[in-house]
Amino acid sequence: MIAGDRLIGITSPTSEGGDTPDQDSGGEQEGDELYQTNRTPVYSLAEDALVVSTPSSMCVLSPASPCITAAKYLYSREEYTLAISVESYGYNRDAGAIGATVAVIDNIVRRETSGIFSCDHIRVAVAVLFELCQLSSMKESLSTDRRQEKSGRVISCRGFECLKHNEKPTRTSEEPSDKIGCCTVVVCSLTFLALNTCCCHRHKEVSYDNIDGFCVTSEKRYAPDLVLQPTHLDISVDLNIKDFSADIQVITTLKAKRPLRSYTINGVDLQNLRVEADQSIDWYYDGKEITVTWKDPFNVGEERRFKTIYRVEKPIAGLLFSGPNAEYPSSPSFAATDHEPECARYWLTCKDVPTIRTPLDFHITSDRDHTILANGLLIAESVSVFQLKRQTHITHQIDGQRKTAHWKLEQPCPSYLICFGAGPFVRYVDEGVNGVPMEYYGTENMTSDDLQRSFSITPKIMQWMVKKFRNPFPYPKYFQFAFPGQGGAMENISLTTWDESFVCDPIWHKERGFVTDIVNVHEMAHSYHGDALTVRHFEHSWLKESWATYTESLWCEDELGEERFLQTMYENKRMYLSECETYVRPIVCKTYDSSWDMFDRHLYPGGAWRIHMLRRLVGEETFFSAVSDYISTFYFQMVETEDFKRALEKHSGMNLTRFFDEWLHSPGYPQLKGEFEYDNEEKTVKISLTQEVDEKRGVRFFHFDLDFVVYEENGKEHKKTISIEGPNASVSFQLESKPHEVLVDPDTKVLFTLEMNPGEQVLSNMLTGRGNLFQKLWAAQELIRLGSRSSFSKISTALSSKTTSSPFHEELSLLLSDSSSPFSSPLLLQLYREEKDLYTQAIIASRCVHLRGQQAEELALQFIERDKKGEELLYGTLSSSLKLLGNQRNSKHFELLRSYVDDSRFRVSAAALTAIASHRDDTAYNLLASKIPYGQAPNRVRALIFSPFAKLVTWLESDTAAAKKKRAVELLEEVFREPDTKEASMLFAALRALQTLGARESEHVMEEVKKRMPAQDGPEVDRMVKAMKKGDGDEMKKMRKELEGATEKIKKLTLDLRSYLIENPRTHSELVRQAIVGDANTMMGDRTGIHRVVAFGTHSW
Repeated sequence: MIAGDRLIGITSPTSEGGDTPDQDSGGEQEGDELYQTNRTPVYSLAEDALVVSTPSSMCVLSPASPCITAAKYLYSREEYTLAISVESYGYNRDAGAIGATVAVIDNIVRRETSGIFSCDHIRVAVAVLFELCQLSSMKESLSTDRRQEKSGRVISCRGFECLKHNEKPTRTSEEPSDKIGCCTVVVCSLTFLALNTCCCHRHKEVSYDNIDGFCVTSEKRYAPDLVLQPTHLDISVDLNIKDFSADIQVITTLKAKRPLRSYTINGVDLQNLRVEADQSIDWYYDGKEITVTWKDPFNVGEERRFKTIYRVEKPIAGLLFSGPNAEYPSSPSFAATDHEPECARYWLTCKDVPTIRTPLDFHITSDRDHTILANGLLIAESVSVFQLKRQTHITHQIDGQRKTAHWKLEQPCPSYLICFGAGPFVRYVDEGVNGVPMEYYGTENMTSDDLQRSFSITPKIMQWMVKKFRNPFPYPKYFQFAFPGQGGAMENISLTTWDESFVCDPIWHKERGFVTDIVNVHEMAHSYHGDALTVRHFEHSWLKESWATYTESLWCEDELGEERFLQTMYENKRMYLSECETYVRPIVCKTYDSSWDMFDRHLYPGGAWRIHMLRRLVGEETFFSAVSDYISTFYFQMVETEDFKRALEKHSGMNLTRFFDEWLHSPGYPQLKGEFEYDNEEKTVKISLTQEVDEKRGVRFFHFDLDFVVYEENGKEHKKTISIEGPNASVSFQLESKPHEVLVDPDTKVLFTLEMNPGEQVLSNMLTGRGNLFQKLWAAQELIRLGSRSSFSKISTALSSKTTSSPFHEELSLLLSDSSSPFSSPLLLQLYREEKDLYTQAIIASRCVHLRGQQAEELALQFIERDKKGEELLYGTLSSSLKLLGNQRNSKHFELLRSYVDDSRFRVSAAALTAIASHRDDTAYNLLASKIPYGQAPNRVRALIFSPFAKLVTWLESDTAAAKKKRAVELLEEVFREPDTKEASMLFAALRALQTLGARESEHVMEEVKKRMPAQDGPEVDRMVKAMKKGDGDEMKKMRKELEGATEKIKKLTLDLRSYLIENPRTHSELVRQAIVGDANTMMGDRTGIHRVVAFGTHSW
């Protein structure tokens, strides 16, 4: 039966209704029998089609197929002759029709036994298919053994599924019937081609286990059962901050859903542990987990309590202690917690997973003059010995200088959000919002003015957020607490914690204030997404981190304007794509080595983009109505990805299954390459797009709509939208005049990349045209990619027009910094020199530190001189200027740099030492080596100079270089033996420095360090050790990248020289002649000429 242009396989009566012997023997035998003489096919012409039959089946080669039609179109243009297509709608499981066709085309090609098509025609057909399907990069040669073809793989074209001989095509209820089957061309004697395309990508099962570059394990992680569920924790902590220790008691209340007897909780390195209960129990502790077993099983619905009593001393994570010592007498005294994602276990006995959530009671004891903070509301403070003992159930000698604070949180809280802090804190009380009090706390090295300056925007953020999410703030207070060593910021319920770096003095606030505000928005957003709505397990973490990240953008949109909103989305895209160069994983992913690994750029900016796309897809009002409903429905409950999806579907009426399948449960993003054609006679524009896939990494085709806007020179506007469904798509416009601007996705609805050159002039027009920030930056990126002097001059002209914005300058500076073109440096320096906005200037300065040359040196000196004169200069600008000056490696500037080494501004001090390290000599080594040991520089400075110190050592070439490297390794290893507890960022800075040095002799030290780090950091240490064994550390990768960049620069210089010589043949004719004959002596007076001839290399003229 022939249905349209489909190939129908007609099963013979002998094989219908049962398995043939061939089937029983398996697919391998079928493939072998394909070429046996008794299966030789018969072919003939019937109704202008080629009919192929075997004893068990028959197939038809139809000239009406899409490939044939396209080939005929090309033939009509006298470019090609004809192409063959074999298409199948259904066929016999014994490889009948398709197998027969393989043999037929094989015969046609090898022996030309048929007069229908010649061998040349077949070869041309392959070339046509290469163009139609872009298969040239995927072809692979056949071996002489044709049995390789027994796997049954075939070429597939757009719209059809690739099937094996043994597989029967199926169709889902949502899939159009015209997308079943396969469009096939097999040329056995020439090449074997295979490509899985759109339908195949939709149905093919791809495993995301053992994601290359992301994780090693193939084990999927799942949330634990809740058969015995904790319903309350009563936590009593008696702190001894001076000794970095605490005596702790935890009373856990359990409720049973099934009659079990045993329950296991986490608790690492606990001292003097005892477990008590009212019932008869047995318990076992292995140093990491405590298993409690009751003599009698629980009854369903029964509640029981058990008590753990123990001591912790200098815990490796979770509970941070700080205090002054001989080396650092000004260190603040405090104790504070930080748990994400699984660090509560290092001081608190609990089930340390987000699934377990309980109300809390705290009884925290510390010095009488200390402030004690915790989740929830303060119930009481007491210094009574009797009351203290009754509350905490801990026997402790009371000297009248201690107090206990009772805090209570009634809402459920997972372990990673449990928090307390104690110490002699400074305080600032701000105005509350809707009855929610707001107070800010910091350690004794801060001031209340600093706290007010840094966090005073908090009430405004809460007012905005309550309105945006259309739900009241979920907790009874919102306090914020900053301390050294926190490392970032953390959304603990009702008590957000901050690293001290976010607390700003007046100058730092001008540079860092915007970032602090954005992080403030992020952490408060977690009060809804993550705190009130807790994710069931780590694979759903995007529901909290992606949401908090996108809320930052929403704040910018409403409070700072459209362009800052777009800039945050552009930066989100850039950060996500940069990580995708290393690995791609689904946003919702159950496979990971450590839960901490999930908190990557896929989760934060990558997931934020998915939320943005959903907003654009369902519409503004529908989206926020659905979000409001989602929040109110799941207040103080656990959520999964499906819950958010259903809320959106409920309000929009849309089926979002495909979107979530492609964008959240599958890896990657659309990567498009475009061809821009303008016919000046016909005044038509055609844009052809190709969507790329990456089978190895599991990246399939994405389905989405894409908007286009073309502006003519006369100002007329043309809009079109196309649906991207597979590998190819195109759109055309009929114009009246030349195209002036071409905007792809003008409203920034979709996450994708596009490489396309619409011409330098069109790109130049876009830099200052009607498009938004994305369009302007895309135009700049394409101009930079072109790499010509002309393309860079167009960017310079746009900057000189004074119509470009600060956000554009900030992002452009990074594009230029990443470019290897010699034309990028002058533009970067132009941006640095001319920028008036101090915040933007500091950002641009940070992207110039790698530049070299007289202009760079002079500019760096100008900014440093301004600081010496007392002019206002942000810390970042001064620090980058010092690094830029150091990169010139001019010894005459050494003393100037040295004058900043002991600067009280720690960022400036670290920058000066980094700049000195760039000199790569023994003097620089000796200075930095003197600052590495404990107590010789502030810890924040030391952590920042480990890396430049290691890089410096790798450049030493003196006779003592080996001894200096050995000493450097010893200094870095000493970091791990220092007396006080270390934050993870400092430990990792030292580990990475050892990796840069290639210190394989330190492998045993790194393994020991891993034992003293939280388990969630272990996989990262393992990766560093593995990379070091391979001699492939971060520094080696960077050096390779720099080498590749230098190679690209040489290539571009060569092209530039060639263009220049062509444009100026008379001026440089003699220079070219000298380059060819090698007359170097004549050229010695022209250093520019020497440079160009070197760049010209061995290219023939």
